[in-house]
Amino acid sequence: MRLVSLQAGGRVRLESPRPPPAKFFQAFERKGKVRLKWDEKYLVVESNGLPDHQMMVGITAWNLQVPISHDYSGNNAFRIPIKPTPLAKATAAPFLNAIAVGVNGVPIFNPIKQDGRTDTIVAGELDRYGGHAGRGDDYHYHLAPVHLAKLVGKGKPVAFALDGYPIIPAPEKNGRPTIKLDELNGAKGRDGSYAYYATSKFPYIMPGFRGVVDWSLQPRGRGVRPFTRPLRGAKITGFTRLKNGSSRLRYDYRGETWLISWSSTDSGGVEYVFTNPNGKTDKESYERRQDRGRRPRSGGRRELSDRELDDLIDELNRGEGGRQKKTPEPGN
Repeated sequence: MRLVSLQAGGRVRLESPRPPPAKFFQAFERKGKVRLKWDEKYLVVESNGLPDHQMMVGITAWNLQVPISHDYSGNNAFRIPIKPTPLAKATAAPFLNAIAVGVNGVPIFNPIKQDGRTDTIVAGELDRYGGHAGRGDDYHYHLAPVHLAKLVGKGKPVAFALDGYPIIPAPEKNGRPTIKLDELNGAKGRDGSYAYYATSKFPYIMPGFRGVVDWSLQPRGRGVRPFTRPLRGAKITGFTRLKNGSSRLRYDYRGETWLISWSSTDSGGVEYVFTNPNGKTDKESYERRQDRGRRPRSGGRRELSDRELDDLIDELNRGEGGRQKKTPEPGN
């Protein structure tokens, strides 16, 4: 069935009907957390990348990044194939880019970090919802947001992979799935439709794609500051959204409490305020970078090692136009 709209001059235009995957985003569409568009091929999901739940609390291996809003809209929105195209052979999921999007508009990354071997949850890098802020101050999950099942319903998709297949919390007993899953943590339902399943044990979510992903259509985050080095021994203990629109993160380090607050500027940048245990503050302001970087080419590209990433950090911080005032660290 096609929808019909009447345009100026009495002309009639046929519109594509609302695609079936759209209904699972409805709860967050009503909240204004996501905006949906579509055509005959894709469901387009727009958001600012931030959930409405608390973030970052509980992280014990922290990269000193914080979650800011990102513009996933227009040509930089998520595009979910309405009818997935199966592959003859599955492809690996990348480690550096989103592989799925939650029905709340939050990106989902591979549970394995950039080095291609470290389990982010075992490493202590994730909050109680399975997410954290990445190197672009971009919040994303590394696990499927199974807590959203309370809103979308039991056995319903809480996310969609970028190949178009849904991601559903797996029914489990004693920590084991009660359905047989394939090598991609997926299975076919009674109606023959395929879905990935989120499990409480590794691999947690699909390690690869059953369907085609057009990476040229998927969004990229756009940070405002050079990424920072991890702060060993810090634990994030609090996150608060303030009435003035800013956010504040509290963390403990060597028995003392430190604060970081941040807010958007009128020009679209972000101002950060660092507060030490004695109440002294240090401010940094950054404008939104125009260059969003390269789009991912495929899930099979080589990932950077930890050493290579550290070298890249140093190079970026030394480069012209990218020079960073040293981020205040405890003891400095």
